[in-house]
Amino acid sequence: MSKLCQKWAIIRPGREKKETIANRIAKATGLAQDDVLATLPSGTCEIIDYGLIG
Repeated sequence: MSKLCQKWAIIRPGREKKETIANRIAKATGLAQDDVLATLPSGTCEIIDYGLIG
């Protein structure tokens, strides 16, 4: 992935609400929160950041 993108993240099952994850991604990328939320898996998530968020 790092050969294709300078900034990326891994989303996997975790303890945070997906709404919280969507909000963090939306703020960092400028995407609409609803668009990000629609792509996340159901349930709780965890984000492993590789420069996307911060």
